[in-house]
Amino acid sequence: MATDVFPDTVLHTERFVLRPFTPDDAQDTWASCVDPLTQRWLPLPRPYTPEEAMAWCTTGSHALRASGDGIHFAVAERDGGRLVGTVGLKRTDWRVRTSEVGYWVSPWARGRGTAAEATRALAAWLLTEQGFHRLELRAATGNTASQRVAAKAGLRREGVLRDAGFVHTGRVDLVVFSLVRGDLAAAPADDRSAAVDGSPTEAELDVMAERAASASPGPWRPLPQTRAGSDGAGFPRGGAAGGEGGDEWRLTGVTAGREVAGPDERIDAEPDFVAAARRDVPRLVAEVRRLRAALAAENS
Repeated sequence: MATDVFPDTVLHTERFVLRPFTPDDAQDTWASCVDPLTQRWLPLPRPYTPEEAMAWCTTGSHALRASGDGIHFAVAERDGGRLVGTVGLKRTDWRVRTSEVGYWVSPWARGRGTAAEATRALAAWLLTEQGFHRLELRAATGNTASQRVAAKAGLRREGVLRDAGFVHTGRVDLVVFSLVRGDLAAAPADDRSAAVDGSPTEAELDVMAERAASASPGPWRPLPQTRAGSDGAGFPRGGAAGGEGGDEWRLTGVTAGREVAGPDERIDAEPDFVAAARRDVPRLVAEVRRLRAALAAENS
């Protein structure tokens, strides 16, 4: 075991508890890590199995703390205790007292400022109680949602490391953010609350943009598949709520004039994109109309 190890710790924020992973988190960890948006930017195993989720919750996350590499927290709701994400430290340099933060948020907790709130709590603990000097975040240049979390948590953008990371689709440049002790007092206020007029928050827009970017570019065409012939693959279903009638519709991506088949990450992302469209599109349409009305009133 390494000489320098973070203490086994529990942290509290206004809405969340940051605590060690337990076997009870395995199901939600698996559901979070097979999600297309999580898989898009993290080089997690593919497929990610329930066994791997259980191993992470019972041994993997704890072994990394014991090795001195960092510490990994399950982020759970204070009310109810359900897992909503993770935040943790890795690549810790004990001699120069620096560490790197990483996080993901469960699909059912996105758009609520979860990662920013957890990151602020972890940063304050690291730079004050643990006596560290610098916290870093590295995010792919295309991962704008992660970069926005870093900014909301008070980290400052420093520059780009070229070809320094990798995701399932290949090598990527990484944007570097940092937080040092002197920055803590200047950390921005939490802006997770929804706008008074019901328009999407910046965090919610990030999630919508990520869903759209993860789905295949199309054009798409519907292929009817009867319920009797379905293999239960989770395709969106039409028809009245709670009704038994109607068909299921499978959306097949078409790229460069050919249908895209197979379990790649874009096809896996289609159901998530389609399922969310029923709530995303009306809100975006309402926002466009609100902005047009405001612009018309200003110009009248």
